[in-house]
Amino acid sequence: MERLPRSFSTSADVGLSIELIHSHYDVEIDPHVKVVNQKKPKALLRAVWEQLVLDQKNDPWVGPFSASAFDGRKNAYTPIEFPMGRGTSSQLMFS
Repeated sequence: MERLPRSFSTSADVGLSIELIHSHYDVEIDPHVKVVNQKKPKALLRAVWEQLVLDQKNDPWVGPFSASAFDGRKNAYTPIEFPMGRGTSSQLMFS
């Protein structure tokens, strides 16, 4: 891997524009079996999310799920918006 010099000069103007566009979603995964006073295991939540991604067959949901990132707790990010209005919620259930 070639390293860049610590300082360099150029006679050309260089411009860089980066725009990050993403959608954030609050996610709540509730297993049917409730455990009192314990956190939901991060590995379980991640596995549930990954299975939800794999199970998507409905066209408007495939793109957002396949491009999504889930933090393993309650936040999902995707550059493609889910097919629901802003400020609304949707409930997805699977077994």
